[in-house]
Amino acid sequence: MSLEPGAGQSWLLQGGFVLVLIAFAEWRNRKRGVSYKWVALLLALLYIQMSPWLSPMKFVAQLSEPGAHLVHGALVTIGFLLPGLILTWLVNRAERQAA
Repeated sequence: MSLEPGAGQSWLLQGGFVLVLIAFAEWRNRKRGVSYKWVALLLALLYIQMSPWLSPMKFVAQLSEPGAHLVHGALVTIGFLLPGLILTWLVNRAERQAA
């Protein structure tokens, strides 16, 4: 399984941009006494997990039907809900600790 030319470069460029945004947000929030270090760690782990080389969808595509569609749907649902819930909880916790 090979990637399109430039797919890895685009992923790295996006990651670099997000890293700059995370650093900026941490800098701004530290002035208020809030640290989002756990949020940044979770985003870094999600970034690595969704790399073109480690993407779970690459493996799901090799499953036979209907398993591929069912597993894909479950992963997409979990991928939207779980990180959002965890990030919301981490941000709220950081804000409460600063107050």
